[in-house]
Amino acid sequence: MIKGVIFDIDGIIVDSEPLHMEALIESIKREAEDDIEVKEDKLIGLTLDETIKKFGIEDNKHQEIKDFTIKYYIEKLSPKLIRKDMQKLWMSLIKKGIKFGCVSTAEMKICQANVNLLRISDKKKVPIVALESVEKSKPHPLPYLTMLNMLNLNADEVIVLEDSDIGIRAAVSAGISNVYAWPHKLSTSQKYNQAKKVIASLRDVEFFNAIMD
Repeated sequence: MIKGVIFDIDGIIVDSEPLHMEALIESIKREAEDDIEVKEDKLIGLTLDETIKKFGIEDNKHQEIKDFTIKYYIEKLSPKLIRKDMQKLWMSLIKKGIKFGCVSTAEMKICQANVNLLRISDKKKVPIVALESVEKSKPHPLPYLTMLNMLNLNADEVIVLEDSDIGIRAAVSAGISNVYAWPHKLSTSQKYNQAKKVIASLRDVEFFNAIMD
């Protein structure tokens, strides 16, 4: 019996991956003398630190790039990026007393900014496992195991929504079988081989369709 839902954040709650890439590119341009080539679809699911390292930038510039990227992202973040029916789903989960939380490879300040877009803080404090919350990030299962513990639920009692193979592998490694992939325009390189189902909308998940008003 499903008793809870665990959401990835970037790409799932908000269609934020293009904004993340825009923020990172603007940050790197401030430091790099040469033009940079970005294969955006290859960077889905990575931490910001891992993404920056892909560009071969000197280590002493990483923190400045990271700080500016986060600042740029939060300043440009908009409710327009919330994915279709997500706010309705969260309100339905709250109304029906179904537990839910978020697991992300992003820093907590980014996670919280994204979650705040849904404006439910007066109704529920959403538990979040962010980059700083655990010693090992996705694809390690620890983030999902940590969230299961926070929700006091077993792996077979939750549904997971992810947009990356890295995230799906983490959830499956944590023993979760009900893992759904919800693609977006930057997830073209993802295979989703370990997902239970690839969905086109939240309504494609029977459990969600049944509880949404």
